[in-house]
Amino acid sequence: MPVLEDDGAVIYESAIIDEFLEEKYPAVPLMPKDIAERARVRIWVDYCNTRLQRAGGFVAHDYKVEQSKAEIVEYLQFLDDHMRGREYIAGGYSLADITFIPFFTRLDRYHATIGGDLPNYQKPMVVRRNSQGHEMHHDRGAKVLLNNFPIPANTDAEVELNMAIDNIVSHTNVAPFISKQLIRHLVMSNPSPAYVGRVAAVFTANINAPNQLEHVVRAILMDTEARTLPASATDPDAGKLNEPVVFMLNFLRAFEARSDGVLNGGSTGSAAMNQDVFRSPTVFNYYPAEYEVPGEPNLVGPVFGIFSTQTTITRANFINRVLFTGIPRALPNTPMGTTLNLRTWEQLADTPDQLVDRLSCLLLYCTMSQQMKTIIINAVNTIPITELELRAQTAIYLVATSNHFQVLR
Repeated sequence: MPVLEDDGAVIYESAIIDEFLEEKYPAVPLMPKDIAERARVRIWVDYCNTRLQRAGGFVAHDYKVEQSKAEIVEYLQFLDDHMRGREYIAGGYSLADITFIPFFTRLDRYHATIGGDLPNYQKPMVVRRNSQGHEMHHDRGAKVLLNNFPIPANTDAEVELNMAIDNIVSHTNVAPFISKQLIRHLVMSNPSPAYVGRVAAVFTANINAPNQLEHVVRAILMDTEARTLPASATDPDAGKLNEPVVFMLNFLRAFEARSDGVLNGGSTGSAAMNQDVFRSPTVFNYYPAEYEVPGEPNLVGPVFGIFSTQTTITRANFINRVLFTGIPRALPNTPMGTTLNLRTWEQLADTPDQLVDRLSCLLLYCTMSQQMKTIIINAVNTIPITELELRAQTAIYLVATSNHFQVLR
């Protein structure tokens, strides 16, 4: 669900946010002035939300799938007929057009085909031209962008688009914003202002470089704040909760898994952990970028936005399943299944202290506390020495389901 914070006011729900922006910033109108035209816009907004979005939601959740697909085609055909000879749904560009954008960005999951001249929001930003090569849907008037940057009238659309992108990227807020988001995804949820500043400086210094992202990512990963292990290992606010897909892949790679990659569905898949791969519930990703850890004011933890008591159990169940039984081969959807290679760990299972030390370095960067080691060694020793596989599995399970493995430090 999108959330807007403006001068202390917290607004949520897309339609309410749109109306709020319309009323607060009338200089950039999203609704026509004429009351009859405004009513037409509201009719189309309602059409999208109560028909297309409703049917699309049914398809996405496997409810009345075939009936809903047929309804989507019918609704799109009606919209297609309406759009013939028009550039925008209701007069000029308005909330009516904006409301339809999220639906079209997710159209592929609904498996409904459309024809005619409906805008295809999945295509990249390219200039549409008619058969004579003339631009379509392009306002050739003069424009003023951020920081009062002017674009002269009659500028070619492709030139104008590149000027607009350059203008946005060059804004002073962009480098620290993107830098902080990348740090949060790659290293930690609460980087210091100095860390963000160092990365932002690299972003700005390489703004025209074709490999700008390479420079920025290298700066993030090689920064002293990212590579100072002792501080990050002891500071309870350091690091970040691994999102479900990263958590799953880290575990599978650690134990040389053989897999067909079918890990999204089922009761222990990533979708059950609130990260349905390639099917983000909103255009804003799976979780809010500024989500605060519950009970911890001013401590940001974006992935905690999809973390709950239920997904905590699902994470443990995933480890249990692939570790103790594996995911069996079942044609046609899982042609290989998923299995782990535990041979090395079974060979260490008769010496629990060595087993736990190796697991500490493999999964926890050699930072496991002595207290945790003692607990796991004691658990392994309760299992007969003849059951080496179970001893190894037990030790691995206890480490992988701990918060020490699930939080990247």
